[in-house]
Amino acid sequence: MQNYNAVSNIGYKIDLPSKYYIEPTAGVEYVSTQFSESNALTAFAIPLQDGHAVRGRVGARFGTEWVTNNIRVEPSLTGYAYEILEASNATLFTGGTGIILPTDKGKLRGELQASVNFFNLGTGTSGFIRADTRFGQDLIAAGAKVGVRQQW
Repeated sequence: MQNYNAVSNIGYKIDLPSKYYIEPTAGVEYVSTQFSESNALTAFAIPLQDGHAVRGRVGARFGTEWVTNNIRVEPSLTGYAYEILEASNATLFTGGTGIILPTDKGKLRGELQASVNFFNLGTGTSGFIRADTRFGQDLIAAGAKVGVRQQW
């Protein structure tokens, strides 16, 4: 399987009083999934059809930043609304019969993120902590990520 992805986003950071900011954003994403037509399929394997989807999203990030002990700290909260605008039919074929799978097309969803970025201005070390949740019709999910980067 291979995914091909194209993303376009536009946003603008607007400075607010007391070192706060708001950053409205909007974007569109296209994903095309190509499944290998391998001859190694067994009698129990179910071949999948190639497919694509277009997702649109709008939202905003609100945050601030400060420097303490040569470390820039950037906490922020982000909210998005997104929807699958267009998608090919997801169908499994078994024994010549097609089974249409459920789709997320047309279901408005939301996402909330809370994150903190850290940048050591002297050493080039940076990192982040992020927690997020996605929700909407037939969906509730949560996750977290932590990362560190060193610049030489």
